[in-house]
Amino acid sequence: MSAAERSSTERPMVTLAGPRGHRRRAWRTPRRNPGARSVILALGALAAIALAAPGSAAASVGFEGPSFSGASSQPTGEKPQSKAWVTPDRVWWANMYNSLARRYEIHRLDRATRKWVATGTVVDTRSNSKADALWDGGKLYVATAGTSATSSSDSARVLRYSYNSSTRSWTLDSSFPVTVTTGGMKAIVMDKDSTGRVWITYTLSGKVYFAHSTTSETAWTAPSVLPVSGASNLLSEDISAVAAYGTPSDRKIGVMWSNQIDQAMYFAYHRDGDPDSSWTSNPAIKESEIADDHINLRSLQADESGRLFAATKTSLNAASAPLILLHVLDQGNVWKRHTFGRVQEDHSRPMVMIDRQNNHLYVFASQPCCGGGQVYYKRTSLSQISFSDGLGTLFMQDSAANKINNPTSTKQEVNGDSDIVVIAGVDGTQRYWYNELDLGSGTADTTPPETTIDSGPSGTVTDTSAGFDFSSSEANSTFECSLDIAPFTSCASPKAYTGLGSGSHTFQVRATDSAGNVDASPASRTWTVESTPANTQTFAVEADAYVSEARPSLNFGAATRLNTDDGNGRDEHSYLRFNVSGVSRPIVSAKVRTYAANKSVNGPAIFGVDGAWSELGLTWATRPPAVGAPSDDKGSVQGGTYVDFDVTPMVNGDGSYNFVLVPNSTDELALAAREEATVDRRPTLVLTLG
Repeated sequence: MSAAERSSTERPMVTLAGPRGHRRRAWRTPRRNPGARSVILALGALAAIALAAPGSAAASVGFEGPSFSGASSQPTGEKPQSKAWVTPDRVWWANMYNSLARRYEIHRLDRATRKWVATGTVVDTRSNSKADALWDGGKLYVATAGTSATSSSDSARVLRYSYNSSTRSWTLDSSFPVTVTTGGMKAIVMDKDSTGRVWITYTLSGKVYFAHSTTSETAWTAPSVLPVSGASNLLSEDISAVAAYGTPSDRKIGVMWSNQIDQAMYFAYHRDGDPDSSWTSNPAIKESEIADDHINLRSLQADESGRLFAATKTSLNAASAPLILLHVLDQGNVWKRHTFGRVQEDHSRPMVMIDRQNNHLYVFASQPCCGGGQVYYKRTSLSQISFSDGLGTLFMQDSAANKINNPTSTKQEVNGDSDIVVIAGVDGTQRYWYNELDLGSGTADTTPPETTIDSGPSGTVTDTSAGFDFSSSEANSTFECSLDIAPFTSCASPKAYTGLGSGSHTFQVRATDSAGNVDASPASRTWTVESTPANTQTFAVEADAYVSEARPSLNFGAATRLNTDDGNGRDEHSYLRFNVSGVSRPIVSAKVRTYAANKSVNGPAIFGVDGAWSELGLTWATRPPAVGAPSDDKGSVQGGTYVDFDVTPMVNGDGSYNFVLVPNSTDELALAAREEATVDRRPTLVLTLG
């Protein structure tokens, strides 16, 4: 929208205190369609309201919605579910309880009158049901279930609706609803993968279940327990969530669940099209008191980075300890975590929203825990995630001091056309509450995108082929590539080259955004192709494990990654053992070859080890010490590439050789371990013989 259509950005809407049911508007922002758009109060007015005469009531922030009297408590819960969606005509909708009809119906937000209007389109007549809504751009899907596991009347159902934009009406499709479980559960969550399968997940009787559609969306598999570790020993309050994510060439469905017995937030993924038995475990975090039953998943949709975001809550108690975390799964399949709020700030029930158009990510949360009160949000750049300390920006508040809780919205990405609409509940009055956030940019886009090479060769390699993955800081960008100073030509990620000659090569790529802005400083990568020496011997790693300063008694010998540093400044060291035999000629060079799953600004150093250790017995408390000076010390390490550590001074013939990688930075480098599924990424010791 133009600057004339939006006079400021990101302003929660505020109403001034008045008689209940008569909330007067404070200030109106000019809009393209004033009768159908937002009444907004500039953030600066918040201070003025707060400085009103002593004894004056606090201002209401947001708007009171319809009654949900007759529904079970907390109709905007559960935490991983989404109750709202926005259609291409910029109309917001929600599954809300109609207290007059005594059922859940689709409601439309009339932004001119500030009212949610019941459409009469039924979703569920069960007052104790909890539902999750998914709009895929063409159809609306709702998964809804009651809460009693032993009652067949509470069984989960999947419904599908068609939308008529001319009449702004919804029609339940033929053969729906479909019953997909026997009995109810705490929370059912759904998403749709790239093959068109609709997936659900839920927890029941201490286990994580999943099911999906098959030959049609009315035919479903029987629910199955997720076939990975940590999915069968849950507490009754633990929950699960599902999201579709991944790069365009590697789409996946992912399930995250809390396991408070294991003190872990587990995650497993399934590649689209694989058999149902094919799941790969990739826990987000496993530490003392790190788990709680709060999860909210969001993915970047149709984006080359393929990132997945998860907001979770911990059970920590120290005032400065993290209470709300945002976990980010990157393209290298590595989880990074960021603190949204600390224990002393007392947030609860976090929810993630993504605005890729403006390169922003939002987290909304109620406060205080756990009965609610107000709703706050914080915003961060998608490119460089970081949250400031404190409560954040006040987004919802009732002047009558009623407690607002359980914020919910849409699974979709949002932008300047849709803005953000968040719904919550007030249990004390049994009414909904909602607010909007204006996301308009206001001015023409003149900022060029930033291009990043995400993976590709670096250093010296023997492979005469090369492949590069790259991305842009802005959605819907196009790319141009150049090899060895050739003219730039149109390309797409991934870009592959074959038949490269020996010597140095340079790859460059630049992005152009949808506004036509070109990255003036292309991303560049230089590497050297070296002919494979005729006399080499390669030895597979015999044992490897990493140890964690933060978890000194735990063993990680079965992990698929070798970590150096946990990303929060606490050391993690990786140990490797090789058994060399059959070497009959002088050793010219010896290199430990590893594969980096992510990048580091300052890679680890490699040392020899003094003392025995076992792969499944090694812990931080029992680790043997490093010996002497490092044999090699890496600087910048690129993700998705092989990294060679020179250990020539330490290897002199047949025998057993032990090494340890010690970090030099705090950015959590992860290397492939011998348990890595891709064989050629596992650590090796490469000897060049004279």
